[in-house]
Amino acid sequence: MLYQWQKAVFDNLGAALEAPGDEAATRQREKRETAAKIEHLQARLAKKDAVIAEISAEYVQLKKELGEP
Repeated sequence: MLYQWQKAVFDNLGAALEAPGDEAATRQREKRETAAKIEHLQARLAKKDAVIAEISAEYVQLKKELGEP
């Protein structure tokens, strides 16, 4: 029982020691991290779109060269 209480205290110690103003800073940091992650994923999606467009164009060109409809 004592060890469970001790573990709970140590697990939440960081939140208990944060200053009241740190919550806003934490939210701002989380927003920046989320924005960076979104930007990274959008860049990956754009790259995939470009690859798909290039492959599709090559496929259409090949079909024209082979005379297929």
